[in-house]
Amino acid sequence: MRLFSESTLRFVRGTFDPLLAAHAEELQAAVEPDAKLVVIVDEGVDPILPVRARAELVAGVRAVDYVIPLTAAEGFEATGTVDLVPAHNARLAELIEHVRRRAE
Repeated sequence: MRLFSESTLRFVRGTFDPLLAAHAEELQAAVEPDAKLVVIVDEGVDPILPVRARAELVAGVRAVDYVIPLTAAEGFEATGTVDLVPAHNARLAELIEHVRRRAE
């Protein structure tokens, strides 16, 4: 028994480390009419927060219907997944650099 057809699910993958207002805006923008938004929280490289904590934060975003916390060992493939991981890694690097400059 299938609960959803592939056309009723919208997959978005990101690290959300840490979860920022810009991430919530990206998730809201990913919402499609008559589709459930499934967010895959990727483990990431050298994360600030554990994947489970980030998944719980993402679950609190109004636009999100389902969350899948994903560790590197599990892997996940879905057709049409919007991959935000590269953008999130760049945003995290900017945040770290900003904090370092402020500490000087």
